[in-house]
Amino acid sequence: MDGKRVLIETKLKVFLAKKKNPDLNEALTPKIQQELIERLIDGTTCAIVDSLKDLQHFKESELLEERENKIAEIKNRGGNEAEEMKKFDLEVVRQIDELVMEQQNHLSCAHVPLFKTTSDPKEIKIQMEIFEFISSLTSLLSK
Repeated sequence: MDGKRVLIETKLKVFLAKKKNPDLNEALTPKIQQELIERLIDGTTCAIVDSLKDLQHFKESELLEERENKIAEIKNRGGNEAEEMKKFDLEVVRQIDELVMEQQNHLSCAHVPLFKTTSDPKEIKIQMEIFEFISSLTSLLSK
């Protein structure tokens, strides 16, 4: 376990240095960093993030296909493409926001530090960075 801890700590330091995001650095206090490392050691959090990424990829592919079908449908019947696509795209954004909230909820339930359901763009950006970090460890920690 100590080898994993050292690996995660090192990867986290490198990640934070590369990101140079003051909000992320401020949010990830030494205490929060240790809580995050604890969550990552057994691999469960990485598995959750991996599953969430798969679900997100599936949803994005589904929405893209729906959008392409909608464009073809509008062109075939000669509708107002700009107006109808604006409505459709707003619905897509709503669905993506819903997906983000579901991901936040899953990670919050898994006690991943700094994850909670929020619509605050600054907090979401920090969560995205942490999600990216966890995702980057998946292949390393599953060995």
